[in-house]
Formats: sequence, C-alpha cells, structure tokens
Amino acid sequence: MSQIDGSAVASLRRLNATKVLDVLRGEPYRKFTVHEMAVSTGLSRPTVGRLLEDFASSGWALIAEGVPGATGRPARRFSFDRNRGLIVSIDIGRQGCIVLVSDLVGNELAISDEFGLDMRDPNFAISHALDAVSTVLDTLDDAPEVLGVCFAAPVALSESGVVLHSRTVPEWVRADFGARLRAAYPGRPLVMNNDLFIMAEAELRLGALRDAQQGMYVYTGTFTTVALTINGKVHRGFRQLAGEIGSLEEYRWQDQLDAAMEKVAPGLTKPTSFLVSEAELGKTAPREAISVLAHGVSPGIVDLASVWDPDVVVLGGSLSRSDQFYQPIEAALQEFSGGAITLRREQMDSLRAAAYGGIHRVLESIDWSA
Repeated sequence: MSQIDGSAVASLRRLNATKVLDVLRGEPYRKFTVHEMAVSTGLSRPTVGRLLEDFASSGWALIAEGVPGATGRPARRFSFDRNRGLIVSIDIGRQGCIVLVSDLVGNELAISDEFGLDMRDPNFAISHALDAVSTVLDTLDDAPEVLGVCFAAPVALSESGVVLHSRTVPEWVRADFGARLRAAYPGRPLVMNNDLFIMAEAELRLGALRDAQQGMYVYTGTFTTVALTINGKVHRGFRQLAGEIGSLEEYRWQDQLDAAMEKVAPGLTKPTSFLVSEAELGKTAPREAISVLAHGVSPGIVDLASVWDPDVVVLGGSLSRSDQFYQPIEAALQEFSGGAITLRREQMDSLRAAAYGGIHRVLESIDWSA
C-alpha cells in the first residue's frame, strides 16, 4: 500500500512541477512571486514555493531578490532560465546547410548558412552538418549544453532516421543520418523529418498558418508539393506522405516546372528564384512561363483542397513572390470555394523556414518535467 501511495505522490508532484514550469516557460521574461505563481497555477503557496526553490536549485529558474519596501520582507521573484541550455536546428539539402542555435524560448543566438556546396555524398553531408554545428557553438561564449536537436532534409525518413526516399537527393537513400546524430548527441531529444513538414511548422508557429484550423502549405521551389495541417499540427499520414500530390504523374507538376525553366533558360540549370527575378524585370518570356505554370498546378491544388477542405492555403517558396503565379491560384481557389478559402503568401523566408521551424519542434518535444 505504501508503494502505491508513494507512486501517487510522485505522480502528483510531477504534475504540479509541470504546471509551474509551463507557466514560467509561457512567460519567460516575467518574474513571479510565489503568490503570483500560486494564482496562475491554482496550487497552494507552500507547494509552489517548494517547487520554485527546487527549480532554482536545478537551474531551471532564476531568483531575483525583492526590492525592500516600507514594511515586511520583500518577496523573492522567480523566472525561467532560458539560457540554461541550447537548441540546435540543422537543415541540409543537395547544395547547402543551415545551422541555427537558439536559447530555450526560441531566441536566435547564432546562425550559419552555406550554399553552393555539393552535398550529394551522404557521409560528407552529415559530417559537414555536424562540423558546422560545432563551428557555430564555438562562436558562443560559455555555451551551455545542447538540450535538443532538429534535423530537416528533403527526404522521407524512417523513425530511426534512415533515408527511405528522396526526389531531390537520391544519393542519400539508405543513409543512416539518425545513427550519426544520436552518436553526436546521445540521450538528447532528436526530431528528424522532411524539410517541407518543418517549414510548415514554422508557418504554424510564427507565420501565415498561426490562425488556421485546417491548412495547406504549398511549397513552390525546385519542386512543388504540399504539407497539410490541422489544429496547429502538421498531418504527416501513415507513410509520412500526406499531401505529396506534386509527385503524381497525373498532375505533372515537375514536368511543368521543368518546361517553364527551359523556356526561359534553355539548356541551363537555374533556381526558380532566377525565373522570378527575370519576371520582376518585366521580361515577357518569364512572366508568361510563370503564368502557364500557375494555371498548370492550380487544378492539383484545387483537387487537394476539395479533399482536405482547408480554411487557409499558404504559398511558400520563391514562386510565391510572383503575382503571375499567385493570382491564378487565388482565382482558382476562390472559384472553387466561393471565397471560403483564404490564400496567403508565406511569412517566413523559405530558405530558413525549416531551421526556425525545427527550433520550435524541439522545444515541444522536450519533457520539461523530467
């Protein structure tokens, strides 16, 4: 009986500790008195006082002595120590690597972005990424320990971090990125996912999908595909392929994108940002190519919207900047939904969106009460 009672007490204490720490993290710049925390959590002052002292001892909370007043002992105040640890977000692709380091509330502390690399060799790619993390951490004075890591890449990953599929970097298939990351950060929370899903997370937490009940994030860059969201979370599906309409032969999105690029830069390999930049200069060929492309991908977007029934669709990637691309898609969605669907441009820079989205995914995955 005493074992049962002890287990129940431990569970209750853990629950109470989680309440207090959630409030501290929810208002990381506020300094709480014991009384204020008791009001915020609904717990008794003695319970709150003990927990806050414990958090201060373990490094999760900072103590500020109260200002002396006319009478009585000044109340001490407690705040979340957002500098107790670091969060690392890694986003790698065929030609680049971004590393973002933040504190425990998501404030950027340091960032490194490299482009123009040849990352097709998987061993080089993951080694370079881990070296980049070390380089970034070395720029921070008295850097605390890393408490969690996110790894995003243009791939489908197994639960353990083995690459199952990649249209962008087929050379990475069967590479075990998860094993390398676990060896580098043993025992730390590790989030690994497709970069598109993490980019959608960034729009959910910080951007154009924050108020969406059911959303679609349509990425339009070197390839075009979709991530689905519902109730503030990315819906990945059973095989983590939900929204992968762009790869279906019936819609030929990649063929249409390749045709648009060939019309503007025949025989050259150029990013879609080149197509947009040329159109912004007022050149006829790229403007027409983008318009044709928009009308080509619109039916697929509308078909997916008819199934998913979103209230908000966000266009991301370089093509979303172009009115020649945005307006035909907006017209198609308006005609289909009678104005019920809102189309928006991305608010996060898609080049760095996965890095920022990764920070928030890790913060959500940490067991703060452990």
